[in-house]
Amino acid sequence: MDKNLSKHQYLMGLSKKEVLNVMGKEFNHYPLDVWTYYLKNTWLGKKVYLVICFNNNKVSEIKITKSWH
Repeated sequence: MDKNLSKHQYLMGLSKKEVLNVMGKEFNHYPLDVWTYYLKNTWLGKKVYLVICFNNNKVSEIKITKSWH
């Protein structure tokens, strides 16, 4: 498991409101079921994002993605 991912496992099961209190709003639209949070850049310059998926207003999945964008 990615160390960034394991660091955010505590978010599992939280409501959207609880995630907002912990992580902030950033550019996420509240009604959507997928939110992203910028974490860092890799040494090559890729951006690392935390992707949070909600089901019935609760965190159901957490992923780490990397992108050049």
